[in-house]
Amino acid sequence: MRPRTLLFIFLLGVSTACLAAEPDDDYTLNKPNGRWWNHASERDRLTFVNGMIEGIFLTGSYTCARTEVLNLSHKKANVDTVKDFDAFYDNQDNVVIPLQSAWIYFAGKAHGAPPAQLEKMLVDLRSILRKSK
Repeated sequence: MRPRTLLFIFLLGVSTACLAAEPDDDYTLNKPNGRWWNHASERDRLTFVNGMIEGIFLTGSYTCARTEVLNLSHKKANVDTVKDFDAFYDNQDNVVIPLQSAWIYFAGKAHGAPPAQLEKMLVDLRSILRKSK
């Protein structure tokens, strides 16, 4: 066979394999979600929490949401935040929620949002994510 023919067959095989691959359930809207979290090592989980906090500080932007996130980071040790995420993603209804959205949920909780408001946030978020699939 000629080299071009071999290359074509190889590329056809690779592209077919890529198209046949199932979507990655560890991501929702291209963001890591609870399935990713549940498969991640303890070190990866802590690295995520540390990275979120560092990223917030480095942006220097203090919008309302970011202020709530900063409040969360000051009130808890990072390992405790990891435990909160663990408990949050133990609920199978929450595994489709991206980590960044869960972070905002915890920030609202730390900021003293009423339980009914937090539950509505989760119900709305789950509904939106179901429609986006």
